[in-house]
Amino acid sequence: MLLLGVIMLFTPGPGWAAIILGLGMLALEFDWAERTLERVLDKMERAAEQVTKGSPARRYALLAVGLLSLVALVAMTLIWDVPFFPG
Repeated sequence: MLLLGVIMLFTPGPGWAAIILGLGMLALEFDWAERTLERVLDKMERAAEQVTKGSPARRYALLAVGLLSLVALVAMTLIWDVPFFPG
């Protein structure tokens, strides 16, 4: 799982989520994995704080990118007639 997470950092997929899941599983058995997991989670918390406590311009830019991504997803779904549910 950890190796797949590292691969997904460079390919499409939830890389960081897989890395955290893999480290979580390894942390049950190995001390080095537990220490690494703690460091990764600490760095992710600090990164989240930088985003949320950043300048208002940065927050608005992030919000605009998120909204534009959502609008693009809805537009692509409607234009290409992508079904929401299989079947």
